[in-house]
Amino acid sequence: NGILPVKQDNLTVPAGADVPVTLTVDRGTQLEGRVTDEDGAPCPNVNVIARPYGDSSFRAVSQAITGPDGRYAMSGLRTGTYVVYAIRRGGGRSTASQSQSISVERSGARLTLDITLRPLSGPAPPPR
Repeated sequence: NGILPVKQDNLTVPAGADVPVTLTVDRGTQLEGRVTDEDGAPCPNVNVIARPYGDSSFRAVSQAITGPDGRYAMSGLRTGTYVVYAIRRGGGRSTASQSQSISVERSGARLTLDITLRPLSGPAPPPR
């Protein structure tokens, strides 16, 4: 997670041949920020997920967990539009969440997204 192939070629190598191979990778776009509550206090142990827009499978996601200071960092985002979720769980259920759409226009960029968590209103939805 976090490393993108820059180019992929298929090679056919004769049996027993010694062929050098060059690998080139790109860290993609980096996303970082801080998650706080409505009073501005840092929120540790929050799951931050960047999901490609339109992909409901949650298979091709980048994710991070906030540290004690509420900060998170992830890399490997390709160009495109993402929905970034911040979810704090308690007792197996989501107790607060927030989402934001972002667009990545250039690979290798460094983006900052600070998120303010708001408590869920009403009963928490069942876990999926």
